[in-house]
Amino acid sequence: MRIKLFIASIITATIFSQDKIEPTYMATFETVTMNNKVYNQISFRPEFTTGKLGIGLDFYLYFDENGKIYNKDWNFSTFESSLKTLVDKIYYIRYGQPFNDVYFRIGALPTVTMGHGILVRNYANNMDYPQVRRIGFDFRYAFSDFRLEFLHSDIKEFSHAGLIGLRTVFPVIQKLDIGMSVVTDLDQINGLIDSDDDSFPDFIDYDPDNENIWHEYEITVQDIETMHDCDYSGGSCPDYVDDTLEPFIDQIENDHN
Repeated sequence: MRIKLFIASIITATIFSQDKIEPTYMATFETVTMNNKVYNQISFRPEFTTGKLGIGLDFYLYFDENGKIYNKDWNFSTFESSLKTLVDKIYYIRYGQPFNDVYFRIGALPTVTMGHGILVRNYANNMDYPQVRRIGFDFRYAFSDFRLEFLHSDIKEFSHAGLIGLRTVFPVIQKLDIGMSVVTDLDQINGLIDSDDDSFPDFIDYDPDNENIWHEYEITVQDIETMHDCDYSGGSCPDYVDDTLEPFIDQIENDHN
């Protein structure tokens, strides 16, 4: 594992060393919780810059209290898993700076302000990092007096953004500009950790690792249905089973609403 980290660092440093721009390095040691288990984390985060292009990498290892390494983040068994492993090691890619005419940053967004900060000020999509690795997108473009800004919290879930914003400024007459901003939260719970992707965040999910169970009464319902070989949702259960299931179903629906 250490050899992989060393080789990756050497290759990246060689690519960016042609312009003789000194890279920066940062290392951290911390604890994280994944799948309800506490791990110690060691991370090495080099950043390289050449001209207006910048890239930050993130090499990390998790190990438990017994010293066993969590190796799912270093999986090269298939093409898909290899691609995911490599993409997750990119902390960000940046071109330019927010005050330049053209600027974008993909990956971790530690602090973003749109316009004067009326709707979005110091937004960050890496609050749950490294448990959740979001690929945000911050884009700025300016031409003469026209300006355009676009912000997306996680392009991996483009249609379920925790935050998406658009701002434009264009000139009307000399010394008079009009600006319009639209910011929305397409999915209010999408920013919360949901380990089993069942649309119920872990903090209200009875079984965070089981996509078929989110309420404690669902287990009772399933047990009763199995016992009587019936399907309540299909209306094929006997009347006395329906009477037994009714209060549990009602409780689940009330808690959901």
